[in-house]
Amino acid sequence: MDDRMQGFLDRTKAAASAIGTVAGATVRYAGKKSGEAIGTARLSLKTAELERQTQNILRDIGQAVYEAIQTGESREELLDARTEELEHLYAAISGLKEQAAVLRDAKKCPACGTVCAHEDRYCKHCGAVL
Repeated sequence: MDDRMQGFLDRTKAAASAIGTVAGATVRYAGKKSGEAIGTARLSLKTAELERQTQNILRDIGQAVYEAIQTGESREELLDARTEELEHLYAAISGLKEQAAVLRDAKKCPACGTVCAHEDRYCKHCGAVL
């Protein structure tokens, strides 16, 4: 085989290797972003379920108030219990929304895995460059 053909094959091999490296990095990045999207979607589903539960409790509270007005009976215990449940649900919803915001706007430290803000240049836990 002459030198020109060997040179051509060497350049082709180097180009194919570079393309393979870039393709591998692209696949890893896409997998990471897909995982983040799935995590955010799961949090959104949990949030929607909790919001549905809050609507049911609010409906029950309204029904109890209506019945109390109609019958003159006290529904205070029921109202207190349902209100307490509602407060817990609102706190859980708030936490889930914060987690989703962090996932959408965060990056992980390559050294220790700590979740850092998107604008951070250094890890807040170990100091590694992000």
